[in-house]
Amino acid sequence: SVADYKDLNFNDCVIYCDPPYVGRTGYKGTRYDYNEFNDWCMGQAQNNMVLVTEYHVPPIPHEIIWEEKVNIVMSNGNRINEPFSTHERLYKVNGGKY
Repeated sequence: SVADYKDLNFNDCVIYCDPPYVGRTGYKGTRYDYNEFNDWCMGQAQNNMVLVTEYHVPPIPHEIIWEEKVNIVMSNGNRINEPFSTHERLYKVNGGKY
């Protein structure tokens, strides 16, 4: 089944989120609301462990639990964009019992 993450609510779970990276194309080219996502993560972190992958750290309480430098090459149809380096991060949203 498919559901919007905003309609989901968990208790005593580990939640792993892999949203579109900040500054990149959202799902099917749509704009992704990161403020709304961060608010949802903060709410879920009250009763769950929330883990998120991202290049940039969010403006919410968090703890980086893993990071590594990565080289990225992205393509858009037949065009390959200039490669770039960044850091892939896995962070835990702070704010609850986990």
